[in-house]
Amino acid sequence: MDPERKQAIEAAKQEAKTSLVQVQSGGEFANFLDAAKFTHIQRVAEVFSRSSMVPPHFQGNAANCIIALEMAVRMNMHPFMLFQNMYVVHGRPGLQAQLLIALVNERGPFTGPIQYELKGEGMARSCRAYATHKVTGEVCEFTVDMNMVHAEGWDQDKVKDGKTYRSKWNTMRDLMFRYRSATMLARVYCPEVLMGLKADDELEDTLPAPTVTITNPKDDPNADVPDFPPVVTVPLKDTTVDAAFYGEPVA
Repeated sequence: MDPERKQAIEAAKQEAKTSLVQVQSGGEFANFLDAAKFTHIQRVAEVFSRSSMVPPHFQGNAANCIIALEMAVRMNMHPFMLFQNMYVVHGRPGLQAQLLIALVNERGPFTGPIQYELKGEGMARSCRAYATHKVTGEVCEFTVDMNMVHAEGWDQDKVKDGKTYRSKWNTMRDLMFRYRSATMLARVYCPEVLMGLKADDELEDTLPAPTVTITNPKDDPNADVPDFPPVVTVPLKDTTVDAAFYGEPVA
């Protein structure tokens, strides 16, 4: 066989093999489906994972860094800013409330930044977050009051490993009112801006609630009590959270 023809055939075979493994994509999932782009983002993630300037849940974890980088691309945000403001709890990412509110003020469907109205004292305290929709002219609003705070258990101190962590609702109540009412407003009127992400103070709400089992005292033949179901399972408010949300323990 002619040497040039043989060389051409070998080159064609090599190109065919390469094309089988080099997946290319220009779509919205290109960072994951395009082999070259995925290799590049993996290298970038490795650099971030080796940095001491990123939070502990990203240090030494290139996989977490890749996902965060992809989120930064989708949110059109500098990766370092996202890394510094992101928490991961039980596999669910969330951002600091002030960053979420900043995103809503910049990209939301409102004519201006979210405004706040605080009223009342003590258990009558409430905060209304509101903004005017730029298309409809509607005043969009969401109110959080102390009855809601208490009913949801947001103001309860948290216990972890025998230590008590003071809830920020008991130390910075008005600030927490603003954060929670604003994120609730955004969740109702412009969820596309938040992309399903929760604020750091909301992450606790996603934790599974433990249960306690109460045994029917009538199982004891000597007990003089009315009959009721033999076992009742009661959900409890989860009190285990990461110290990152509540600072140093108070006891």
